[in-house]
Amino acid sequence: MSGFIVEKGHPGFRVMKSLRKLGYKGVDTVEIVFEDFVVPAANLVGGVEGRGFKHVMGGLEAGRINIAARCVGVAQAALDASVAHARETAAPEPALADIATRVHASRLLTYWAGRLLTYWAGAMKDRGDRCDLEAGMAKLYASESAQQVATDALRLHGAAGQLERLEVERHYRDTPLMIIGEGTNEIQRVVITRNLLERHGERFGALTSRDSEPDDVKAIALAVRQAVDKDLAPRVADWESERRYPTGAIDTLAGLGLLGALVPPEYGGLGLDMRTTMVILEELARGAVTPAAIVAAHLAAAHAIARFASPPDRERFLPAMTRGELFVAPIVGAVVDARPAAGGWRVTGRAPSVDNAVRAQLFLVRARLADGAGMTLLVPRAATTVGPPHMTLGGRGLESCDVGFDTPVTHGSVLGDAAGAAERVLRLGTAAIAVGLAQAAFEAALRYSQQRTTFGQPICQHQAIQLKLADMATGITASRLLVYDAAETMADVFGDERVAMAKLEATETAYRVALESMRIHGGYGYTAEFPIERYYRDAARLLVMPTTNDDERRRLAAALVDT
Repeated sequence: MSGFIVEKGHPGFRVMKSLRKLGYKGVDTVEIVFEDFVVPAANLVGGVEGRGFKHVMGGLEAGRINIAARCVGVAQAALDASVAHARETAAPEPALADIATRVHASRLLTYWAGRLLTYWAGAMKDRGDRCDLEAGMAKLYASESAQQVATDALRLHGAAGQLERLEVERHYRDTPLMIIGEGTNEIQRVVITRNLLERHGERFGALTSRDSEPDDVKAIALAVRQAVDKDLAPRVADWESERRYPTGAIDTLAGLGLLGALVPPEYGGLGLDMRTTMVILEELARGAVTPAAIVAAHLAAAHAIARFASPPDRERFLPAMTRGELFVAPIVGAVVDARPAAGGWRVTGRAPSVDNAVRAQLFLVRARLADGAGMTLLVPRAATTVGPPHMTLGGRGLESCDVGFDTPVTHGSVLGDAAGAAERVLRLGTAAIAVGLAQAAFEAALRYSQQRTTFGQPICQHQAIQLKLADMATGITASRLLVYDAAETMADVFGDERVAMAKLEATETAYRVALESMRIHGGYGYTAEFPIERYYRDAARLLVMPTTNDDERRRLAAALVDT
């Protein structure tokens, strides 16, 4: 295949009449007809025959990123119109949260692909590589999201959404072209899957290249991955089937210092930033969700104590927490009552399904005063009533229990807004765990699709499977970017909104990927001989813990309308 520059006005070249279209009314679209059209040899692109496909694909890569950027713009406009409508009606619907999440994820994914093309273009061209995977993912996710956002915006406006005087009807008309432009999204999915198979094959770590990370982050990620592959993954079936606490795994992670990832070095911790900590949780969850969830809760509590506790309490608790000698369980969602009592406060109430409650020596609790104000208390285990562990669908071995309170607590245990800080870290940690779970399920599906043969060929060669793999990979990539972005912006004024977006997208993606992986595995995916049924069970827990996704939607929708 060769490429030529074609000049208008020469014999045999005809431009037909403009085509009427659903949207893009200001863009002239025509058919071009060639009849015995002679192209001068000097118009051969590159001057060498047979290189046209490479040139065309290079143009398509840029074109797909261009479309992705346009999709982000249209989706943002639809979001703005929806937020304005919600403010006028004083009824912020939870659907706003899904719209905002899709818009932000599309923006990140588009930027990511564009950055790859810009920074890596020279090296990729030298190697003869193309950017099909990155550009295809950006275009696929952004265009599908723009279509969904435009439809949701029209629905939110009700009957007025179809009126031509409002922009939402134009958004609804324009977005389908983005799905089919520069190659329909079905073609994008095939291209993505072929690149996945070529680049990753049956190797572990598909989609999680750490090449662009700083050396220290790469070293930490590699150490965690090696520990997961050696000490966690081979043993997870044993403790999971018996619903046992993974003592050996937690001891291993404590030995690596991971229980002190967010603890300042002066207290024996690693003093890592939030983004690197999310990388650790993702890698842990790729092997097993239960130890990752234990570590996430422990880190959330340690982070809150490091920020809000008094110096004596920090010195007393943090070194022991880092070594794994003291576990503190943060209680998220439940609020107990606190009333003044001799020497401090009397705390009363009940918190359902607290993870790691059996092992916890302290509980980090949000308390409500009589005037409605809130504060955080550290309550010792001896002053609580811990019920028996619940039998749960997923997260087996977490030993989740109901915890009751009716005890006095001293003034020295008051930690300000530590509960809010712990909750935010735990919500984001859950999102990172969801990415790790989805990654594991995707890798399993990718390997199995190359090993399982039907109709004389591996099922990864069937287009139906390729479409699934592409959607799985794209959703995981978008979720990972949302988690990293939220980790880097937690201190910003919109940090909590970014955390909500990450938690929504990542946990919903983990559920979808686990289910699609089960479908690809067929009947084997439903058996305990394969890990897919565990991924599917664990994904259900992530949808509702530590906060439900409906709560996240309401929280995010209200924030969008108020800002």
